[in-house]
Amino acid sequence: MTLYLLGGAAVFCAVVTGVAYVKVANAEKATADAKAETAKVKNEKADLLRDLAEQREAAANRLRAEEAKAAAIAAEGERKLAEQARQNALRLAQMKKELSTYVPPSAVAATAVPRGFLCYYNRSLPGYPSLAAPVVPASSCEPPESPSGVPLDTVADRQAENNLSCKAVLDEVIIWRDWYPKAAATFNQGAANVPANP
Repeated sequence: MTLYLLGGAAVFCAVVTGVAYVKVANAEKATADAKAETAKVKNEKADLLRDLAEQREAAANRLRAEEAKAAAIAAEGERKLAEQARQNALRLAQMKKELSTYVPPSAVAATAVPRGFLCYYNRSLPGYPSLAAPVVPASSCEPPESPSGVPLDTVADRQAENNLSCKAVLDEVIIWRDWYPKAAATFNQGAANVPANP
């Protein structure tokens, strides 16, 4: 009987030990599977972060390219504006040299610019330099036919300066008016290519 009990205990121990080994093996497999799943998730996360970083870098590169285009367009506008200003300055200098040709001293001596003309002229350009310094007050416009004391060549010279000043402003408006659609198109194209939240 003793042997039978020992044999049964041995079988029982073997069964318990076998079950324990199976449980340990299953636990080890579950641990290995969990580690593999964790590694897989970590790899997927690393891939997603790498993709996100690449998308951000690509978006930043596109933004830099669009900014460079916009800067080039603005630089072109500035260059055109500087060239127009240079041409206007050269034109004014040339006109001043030619003033006595078009308004000869004999015409200056023979022509008395009337006060009425001077007042009318000065009133037409508020904020611009007047023909008489200081600005002739309205009470000084009487009688309008009396001589103003401003020579005819001064009137012609100031008018040329004012005309070229107006041309310079017009040139600037035209250049920036031409610049805006180009800059807006570049901006819109760049904005369309850059994701809101890369």
